[in-house]
Amino acid sequence: MDGSSPPVVGLYARHSHSKWRTGLPHHHAVATDLSDRMHQGDLCPVRDVIAPDTNIHMDAFSPAALAQVCLELLNGVRQ
Repeated sequence: MDGSSPPVVGLYARHSHSKWRTGLPHHHAVATDLSDRMHQGDLCPVRDVIAPDTNIHMDAFSPAALAQVCLELLNGVRQ
């Protein structure tokens, strides 16, 4: 990070993280398996009528896992 912008962490549970993140170096995505599956296949759960997995809500992200991502970003471990 160049220090000019604060890190932004987007949480993606149901839709493709690649369709909604900005691509800027200070923007980071945390995604469920379903979100990553939507990304891999350029899919949409609504358009492509995909049955949801059980981990489609924000509670799929544990507070500890989110804290770990944020700590790694602040410490420069994640880029």
